[in-house]
Amino acid sequence: MSVLFAFNAYPATGASARRNGAGLASLLRLEHARVVNLQPTERVMNVHGVTTLPVLERDSVTVTGIEGPRKPLVVDIFDAAAREARVGGEQYFAFANMDIEVTQAALDFVLAERRQAYIFARLEYDADTGAETGIQTAGSDMFVLEVDWWLENRWRFRDYLIGEWTWDNVFTAIILCHSNGMLLNREPYIRHEQHTSAAFDSPFAAYTQFLAALDRPYFTLWAEYHWYLEPLRKENASAEAELQLCQNTFRFRPTLRARALQRGRAIKARMRFRSMLKNMPAEYRP
Repeated sequence: MSVLFAFNAYPATGASARRNGAGLASLLRLEHARVVNLQPTERVMNVHGVTTLPVLERDSVTVTGIEGPRKPLVVDIFDAAAREARVGGEQYFAFANMDIEVTQAALDFVLAERRQAYIFARLEYDADTGAETGIQTAGSDMFVLEVDWWLENRWRFRDYLIGEWTWDNVFTAIILCHSNGMLLNREPYIRHEQHTSAAFDSPFAAYTQFLAALDRPYFTLWAEYHWYLEPLRKENASAEAELQLCQNTFRFRPTLRARALQRGRAIKARMRFRSMLKNMPAEYRP
């Protein structure tokens, strides 16, 4: 059994290019993994030694109606990876940002457990000393999904953009609510070189906020989980205690009243976003 590992190459220079190179090298070292580079149908970036599939037809500009960097959609990446995995006979596909270094232990864990989904948080380390500085529990950095599960549940996921805030939290909540998946944020299965984040002022922020408002019930579950996880981690609680928190939190059982309230919030969110697009200055239009 093997895993189809998909990544999305993008132009990078300096330290960023070096980190991306380390991430790619980790993928190419993996046993029981096939690696592909998913690219848009135009502006294709090839990577030496890796199969490139120019299959992504949409991007951040075509979907949002806002001018800015052209970023792929998470669901399009996952869809393409699932299709390619099915062609290749892989039961799972995986995706992580290019600068994530994936260990063989991560893949071995997946293939041994054979659940519907696995979500990994990254371990940060210092580039100069190699000292580990802790696992980042506030987000999710690698997703491994069973192909059949994704194809059956694809409809639950909205058109979030790669490289923007929130999507990983919402996807994590949806996956854990509707699968027997696992959230792996205690062991150093995946690694990431710690670096200063660049200032982040995205032209797509309003779009991301709009989607997050539509997915408020799931995002709220994530926020609740992380709120209670932090004190458990400080108290050195057991893995069993943290697992129980996860299982108790990620249950999607909204009441009729909660559903009605969310419908009202969604209507307001759509009206606000449409108004924003209508009044958007010409220079921000594609």
